[in-house]
Amino acid sequence: MVYLKNLVTFFFISAGFASAAELLPAPKKIEIGKGGGDLPSSIHAAPEFFPQAEALVIGLGRMTGSSTSVSPVKGEISLVKKEGLGSEGYEIDSTSGITLRASTTTGMAHATASFLQLLEKEGTWKIPAVVLKDSPDFGFRCFMIDLGRNPHSPETLRRVVDMMWLSKTNYLHLHLTDDQMISFPSTAFPKLLSKRAGWTLEDWRELESYSQARGVTLIPEFEVPGHSTLIRKHYPEVFGKTPTELATLDSAFEGITTILSELMDVFKASPYIHIGCDEAYGVPEEAQRALVNRLNKFLKSKGRKTLVWEGPRQGKGDSRIDVDVIHMNWRSLEFPPQDMLAAGHPVINATWDPLYIVDHYPRTMFTAVPSENCYNFNIKRFKHVNHGFGTYNKPILLDSTENVLGSAE
Repeated sequence: MVYLKNLVTFFFISAGFASAAELLPAPKKIEIGKGGGDLPSSIHAAPEFFPQAEALVIGLGRMTGSSTSVSPVKGEISLVKKEGLGSEGYEIDSTSGITLRASTTTGMAHATASFLQLLEKEGTWKIPAVVLKDSPDFGFRCFMIDLGRNPHSPETLRRVVDMMWLSKTNYLHLHLTDDQMISFPSTAFPKLLSKRAGWTLEDWRELESYSQARGVTLIPEFEVPGHSTLIRKHYPEVFGKTPTELATLDSAFEGITTILSELMDVFKASPYIHIGCDEAYGVPEEAQRALVNRLNKFLKSKGRKTLVWEGPRQGKGDSRIDVDVIHMNWRSLEFPPQDMLAAGHPVINATWDPLYIVDHYPRTMFTAVPSENCYNFNIKRFKHVNHGFGTYNKPILLDSTENVLGSAE
């Protein structure tokens, strides 16, 4: 994870030398005035914005070496609640004093990230005179970490969260289970936790708090019925011996919902729970769809929304996937995005080119794509990196982004 470490270090060291017009991402509206002032040493925050203020203090300390205090009473930097800015919108005004405004804690986290990037060093650290207003175009901007194949430490994930905070990427998708490893410590099924995973429930709760203070929401994934070797190996009496048994046994459903309940108890902020559902080879599609719908009903009863990978096709009649199940389209093979949208499903663009950049096997980089594809990403475009897939030569291009929630990397 040296790359991630260096990237976060780059942000904290060099962000302050950029001009106010070089924020990441570029804001929708920014007016740069003349002059500016020295970086103040105190922050006033409404109680609901204390976690964001404390995150800002840590960021300022790393970047400038300054010591900043937070107070609910007074301060030279004010974190203020303002209604009407939306779930992630924010404003910064440093023309007369310094005020950061937002309607939500997520919006305020975005404001603090932009504030850090606005700082300039001219002998001392200064804040330029700006009036800035911004909000995202898409509500779902996601980065995934695979903890089901290789271990990643709490320290590494905090660095990832820092990177996401500064780039205003608002969801961190945690692929917690796979055939090689399980990184979630289930109390009900303790044998599932892999020894090399290195996580405790307290670690995950601390990361949940750390992430929320920085505008990042953790989405847990418990993969079924495919990629379930370890689940079935350790508890065959509950989950069955085959993926088909896992998809169809009542005991397996009870076991799955028990673990999902444990996940929801730790990851309280996420409106989404991911249940996998891709590459369930050998499992009849009718059984896959039935499991998706059964789990969707359970998750809805708990106030959560169901996320799945592109997996079984839509189906018909009583064997049709519930229309409110959100699909992450990653292959455009079994269930192309235009068909998902036509069926009424919300869609997330998780296409392999350029969003699936993974070193799956040692040093192969077989999914690497040209850098320009990343910089010129089109959310309406779906392309695979595999030459054998039709979308490699003929990418799918949607007519509109209606019901496309965003993208996932």
